[in-house]
Amino acid sequence: MATNTSAATSSCTYCSKIFNDPRMLNCLHSFCKECLDKYYDEEGSGTNLKCPNCEISTPLTAVGRIDLLPKDLQASYEADITTYELKMKSKKEIECDRCVDPENGPAVSFCCNECKFLCKVCTKDHKTWRKTLHHELINLSEKKKKGDVLKNIPHAPMTCNAHPDATLTYFCESHHILLCRDCVLLEHKSCEYQMIKIAAKAEKADLLSYLGKVEEIRAKLEDAMGHGDKVMQRVNATHKTVDNSIKNTFKALYEALRSRERALLSVSGDIALGKETALRMQHENVKKFHDDATKTCKRIKAATEVYTPAEMLSTKTTMATKLQYLMKLFQETILESCKSEVMPTSLDNAALLKDIQLFGQVIAGCCPSLSTATIEFIPKAVKSRERKFVIQARDSQDKPYPKGSEPVYATIRLMGSEESPTTLAVTDNENGTYSISFTPTSIGKHVLSVTISNEHIKRSPFIVYVREPRDYTALNASIQTFKAPTNVCGVALDEHSNLYVTLDNHSIVAFDKSGTQFSELGTPGSNSSDDGKFYYPRGILLKNDLMYVADWDNHRIQKLKISGDLVAKFGTEGSGKGQLNCPSGICMIPEGKIFVSEYGNNRVSVFEADGTFCSHITGQGQKGGDMKSPRGIAIDPTGNLHVTNYGGSTLVKIYSQCGKYISEYGGDKVTSACGICIDAEGYSFIGGTYANPGRVEVFDSEHKHIKTITAVSNIWHLTLDNDGFLYAADFSNSQVQKY
Repeated sequence: MATNTSAATSSCTYCSKIFNDPRMLNCLHSFCKECLDKYYDEEGSGTNLKCPNCEISTPLTAVGRIDLLPKDLQASYEADITTYELKMKSKKEIECDRCVDPENGPAVSFCCNECKFLCKVCTKDHKTWRKTLHHELINLSEKKKKGDVLKNIPHAPMTCNAHPDATLTYFCESHHILLCRDCVLLEHKSCEYQMIKIAAKAEKADLLSYLGKVEEIRAKLEDAMGHGDKVMQRVNATHKTVDNSIKNTFKALYEALRSRERALLSVSGDIALGKETALRMQHENVKKFHDDATKTCKRIKAATEVYTPAEMLSTKTTMATKLQYLMKLFQETILESCKSEVMPTSLDNAALLKDIQLFGQVIAGCCPSLSTATIEFIPKAVKSRERKFVIQARDSQDKPYPKGSEPVYATIRLMGSEESPTTLAVTDNENGTYSISFTPTSIGKHVLSVTISNEHIKRSPFIVYVREPRDYTALNASIQTFKAPTNVCGVALDEHSNLYVTLDNHSIVAFDKSGTQFSELGTPGSNSSDDGKFYYPRGILLKNDLMYVADWDNHRIQKLKISGDLVAKFGTEGSGKGQLNCPSGICMIPEGKIFVSEYGNNRVSVFEADGTFCSHITGQGQKGGDMKSPRGIAIDPTGNLHVTNYGGSTLVKIYSQCGKYISEYGGDKVTSACGICIDAEGYSFIGGTYANPGRVEVFDSEHKHIKTITAVSNIWHLTLDNDGFLYAADFSNSQVQKY
């Protein structure tokens, strides 16, 4: 259920009750403060709150501080009006809002200035007390007599939350909040502030200037909608035309088949008739021969029995001649049927049926909303350096669309800039893929938009972080050290660059940018299999306000809120589907699939974001693809997985997301490779343990070794921030080093 953002309403869609202290979110949806507090406790985390209706995120100025959200005074006013109307329509007597003496009777008037119902006594006092002498009073009996309700009355006086007896009369231009006189004197005396009416004029003008721009945008959107409606109409018309063409084509094919059927039946009839005629003639000739032979035999037999010798001798020559004739005729007579019942046909329909099954094609073209871009795997770039990515067009069945010539259009612009977006060159590879590159000229967040046929591809527009270039060959000593309570294992950064570290004492600690610890999860020094507790946590992944932890000796992945509250867990000890054995590294692709390296099972397990098992990647059966005690795992800019082969001679093995072994590199540089991270240009950083001294090896995008960073101890997991700085877990020295 969605609220109306064009005007205030009187009830909260979360609790379906009349608003109680409504607060407005950035999406312009308003809810009771109490409802938002409850919703935040159930669903929120950190300094962001998603709207219960539209899920648009609103940043909070402090963790959990719903009270700092702006009050929706208009919604509060509408709620008050609704409350007044309900009281007026009710058959119950309305209680006085000022006194509590039941002997004074029910309310008989309503004060428009204080927005309170007054009994007879309080009404009289109101008319005689100097401070309220000029307040506008409404006679309730007259209103009810007319069947009228309280409408179009002034807003109730706005009182301050911090000072309930004071009225809000000022607007703080520094903090954009309403103030009372006490707030100004006590808390905002150094701020710029104005009387509400004066400030409202300037703010209204500012709001109207934005409104004018948005109105222009709205007009263009309406034009686009009108154009879209026309295109939809043309699509529907084309659909009908195509359907009619299909029907007419198959109708013609059906008529052709019927005509061919009739022709073959006619030929079949003619052949059968010819056979029957020939056989009938043969039958008649044989029958005639048979009858003649029968008569002759009968006549001659009788002659031999009843003729006198003289009679027989006189006709013997003639009878012998006839018998010889019959014998000769028999030799010339064909007794076998001149025609067989066989009627050879050529009706092998296998080829025809196959052709029919493949006959015709309605080409849908590619589906932009399912088409993907490799930029999403690492949405980062480096200033003044070319950044390449590939678009894969896909059809409505989410399969690669093999044809080119689609209208692909790409632009990029600096977020917040007033300049027009830069159009990017697109190369059609004529196989359903399109190559795009750009060279950013400024650092910061950029908006990358990619469309096909004027429709955004999957996840477009993208947010691309552009940083200053770094010369990794010049990396030597660390520039900052984060000291941890004990041995450090995994490292990850949130969107605010806070550092989260898994520790060997079964806990997780968090540091701000300055290196100050501000959070601790788990039970330090005590392992546990309870929810939210850990037994040697290793790899850690942060996604928005969620944390995924590879819980090594509990053989599971825990999905938690940043606050530490458990959301889900998956994996049990074993080697079956969905089971894990010493999970170490963890990474995620934009679709939400999670890849977990299993030290004990020599494989990578793939899960959906909710923990549903998908598949295993083992490399078995592929030459060179077998893993041995994999630990670290990372994804490169093309979407391939890089897995550190801790127990093998090869440092890193590369696999596709579906498990195909691709290649390997770096086997002669580090023994016992552990952590790995990859930057936007494809540079990879690999940490080695049990080396003396500990090292981080750096490889370029072609997997050529370019640098060794010598650390002071064993290097476990690694990560990079948006500015290209490297964070390495220095295990034995209980610290994280930043380079």
